[in-house]
Order: sequence, then structure tokens, then C-alpha cells
Amino acid sequence: MACSAPVEEKKETASESTQVEKMKLQVDETNIKTDENGIFKITGKATPNAIVSIDQPAKKVTADADGKFELEGQIPSEKSHEVKILAQKDSLEELEKSLTITPHDQYVQKVLAKKGARRKRNPC
Repeated sequence: MACSAPVEEKKETASESTQVEKMKLQVDETNIKTDENGIFKITGKATPNAIVSIDQPAKKVTADADGKFELEGQIPSEKSHEVKILAQKDSLEELEKSLTITPHDQYVQKVLAKKGARRKRNPC
């Protein structure tokens, strides 16, 4: 009978066998400018299949399998404002960032012109 060399067993530690997934949230721009109709677009990358949402105006999308997302909406007024963008998925810790959305100059002029026309019709 031939003798065999002892076989070493490698035991995986808990940290080697399970990697803790952390929430990711990256936006392509933190200062976003609308188009002349007040439409903005927020693009970026988050944890794959995470829900990405903003607070004002309330919008949400699900990031694709690569984590890419795109949120589109209309700015609620003629003024710049800050929005919170949030990524969440299952039991992972939520991740939040702040963005500034600034209206295009032509959009501001349109909104102010409409407000002026309303005031002329209803001077009270």
C-alpha cells in the first residue's frame, strides 16, 4: 500500500464566502439644467435593480441590470431648487444625494410671461 501525502483542507471564513453588498448611487451631474420647456433629465448608476427616486417632483424608476437609470420630469417652478435623490433595494442601507435643478432661461421667461398674463386678467 502506498502512502499518500496529507491533504490540507482550506476552510472559508465568513468574510470570504459572503460578500456584503453595499448600495451604490452615482449621478452624472449634480447641477442639472432643464431644457427650454422646463424638462430635466437625471442619469447615473446605482446598485442593479435598485429603486431610484426623487422627492420634487415625485418620480421613481428601477435601475437596470447594469445599474443604469434615467429620471425625467418637469421642474415645478421658474426657480432653481434642490432635490434629494434616493436609491433603495431590499435590506440594503438607503443612499441619498442632493442635486440642484436650474431652469433654462427661456423656460423662466415663459413662466413669468404666463404669470403676467394671469395678473392682467385677474388684477385682484
